[in-house]
Amino acid sequence: DMEEMTMKYKTEAKEHTSKMKSAEDKLSKSQSNLKKVREQSKKDKEEIEKHKTEAQQYKSRIQSIEEQLSKSQNNVKKEKKQNQSIENELLQSKKDMEKMTMKYKTEAVENSAKVQSLENELAKS
Repeated sequence: DMEEMTMKYKTEAKEHTSKMKSAEDKLSKSQSNLKKVREQSKKDKEEIEKHKTEAQQYKSRIQSIEEQLSKSQNNVKKEKKQNQSIENELLQSKKDMEKMTMKYKTEAVENSAKVQSLENELAKS
């Protein structure tokens, strides 16, 4: 009877040991998987940070280019205004010259008429 009990306990102990071994294997696999997942997660976080940094660099470059573009556009506007101002001055100068030319032509015609009149008077006397 004692032997039977001993055999029973030994069998139960073997089964228990087998179950323990199986549970330890599962635990070991789970720990290994968890370690892999953590490593992958760390790699993913590093990759995300890398992409965030690149995105920030691109944003900075875009902002810089936009600022340069804005400055260029403002310079173009200033140049257009200056050109318009110069064109207006040239137009005004042209008008002034035309007025002066007309004035001198008129004076020349008047002077020519006076000279003719004086010559006629001189010829009469």
